[in-house]
Amino acid sequence: GYNSIANIDISKVCIDQMVEKYREKSGMTWQHMNACALDFPDDTFDVVMDKGTMDSILCGEGSTTNVGKMLAEVTRVLKPNGVFFMVSYSSPDNRLSYLENDDYHWKVGVHTVAK
Repeated sequence: GYNSIANIDISKVCIDQMVEKYREKSGMTWQHMNACALDFPDDTFDVVMDKGTMDSILCGEGSTTNVGKMLAEVTRVLKPNGVFFMVSYSSPDNRLSYLENDDYHWKVGVHTVAK
């Protein structure tokens, strides 16, 4: 398993709650950060996981531009051969056009979980 997990959220309230809730968990950090402007060096992570972040960004103003920024940041902070794992509540048809971008050089797969 992973023994070092960096968690981010744009909500300071959320981060404060998670710091308190998981203070006993070693190896986990919680940082107030915008996914469109990550404060991590290049090639930092073996895995980046998104659970609903893209969904949320696509509900806001400048959504397409901001999703592009987020995915460019994910690409930047992933180590070579790293994995971007995304959980979305949207149909794959609504997300694949963002992920299957030649700039990212990703092999994209879809796995649907039954409701």
